[in-house]
Amino acid sequence: MRECLARVQSRTRLTQNGGTEQENLRHLGAAVRAAVPVAFSRGVLYSVLDPPHAVGAVMAPDERLLRMFSYYRDAELRGATLLLKLMQRLDDPDAQVKLAKHLEEETHHAWLWTKRITDMGGVPLRVDDGYQRRIGLEIGVPKSYEQLFALTVVVEERAHQRYLAHAASPTVDPETRAVLHEVTKDEKWHIAWMENKLREMAGPDGQTRVDELLARYREVDRRVFRELEAKEREAFGFSLSETRAS
Repeated sequence: MRECLARVQSRTRLTQNGGTEQENLRHLGAAVRAAVPVAFSRGVLYSVLDPPHAVGAVMAPDERLLRMFSYYRDAELRGATLLLKLMQRLDDPDAQVKLAKHLEEETHHAWLWTKRITDMGGVPLRVDDGYQRRIGLEIGVPKSYEQLFALTVVVEERAHQRYLAHAASPTVDPETRAVLHEVTKDEKWHIAWMENKLREMAGPDGQTRVDELLARYREVDRRVFRELEAKEREAFGFSLSETRAS
């Protein structure tokens, strides 16, 4: 930071000896952009706009993060939709209780991402090619309870892995990390109860069938997630799944 300030001072020294206020502002804005093109903090992009608006720094949400968090939000909402469909069709008292709790937590997660987006000064973005939609196009419409439960297990596994990886990244801000920790703590229970119920429904003779179904869906998941990681590298220059806190 000290070095950057020195560079700004060096580039703006000439503006102190004459010149109109507007000219000085223009030179100052150019100097700041050259010395510090962008500073990233708390999920907000800080930039200096051209005069006459350049009286101090103007904060604008980082569109890349807004899109990422909108993807997270979309995945939680689509997951909640899947759970609601199960609740409407499944005649199992124990599953009804667990599905209701699971649904409440999924919608709460969606709200947390909505709040994070609005706290940054943005609004949720429309997502037409998110994880859930992509994996649905690959797998097709589930035709049985086993397929619905297996798909939900795999989706929850991916959410858990992704949120952990994101929280471990040295690039994440404290506010976002707090949301990641909040949503992650529910995922283990989601995975456990769904897989247990899936195997209970399949019975002793259906365990191999369940294993094969989960393996097939996990392969689709890996393929879909690789596509999303490529989009992330294009946007950020790296994938958050590849970073770890030092």
